[in-house]
Amino acid sequence: MDTLTLDKTAGSADRRKSARVDAAYAFEGKRCSSQSTRFLEPKVYGMSKNISADGILFQTKEYCTVGDLIKLELKLSGWERYNPGFYKNDALSYSQPLVALGTVVHVKALFSGYYQVGVCLTGVDEGHRWALREFLKRKQK
Repeated sequence: MDTLTLDKTAGSADRRKSARVDAAYAFEGKRCSSQSTRFLEPKVYGMSKNISADGILFQTKEYCTVGDLIKLELKLSGWERYNPGFYKNDALSYSQPLVALGTVVHVKALFSGYYQVGVCLTGVDEGHRWALREFLKRKQK
């Protein structure tokens, strides 16, 4: 995959806390506009372009606006192995999505009705964030 560089107004490398990994992972989500407290329909479906423990860049057909809150369910097969908790609830036999809340910080219109959306992950259980970071480290190797 190609490495993506965002401009300074949209989450530049200078402000990133975690290294990004180019990776294509499917997800679904719900968005909440910055003027509302309710999650809106339709659901947001897409594919990540790159991901870190603190953010994700993805492509989708659903329009989002900067400031929208989005609840993401990331389908990362095997991420639970790195969860620091004692009881892993049979994590090796099936995979639960990693659930995170984030804020849309970048939107760019692409070809044929697609959008590129950058999200800062603002609401993630710290154990899950650590597990995501470890999962992504292993994927880089």
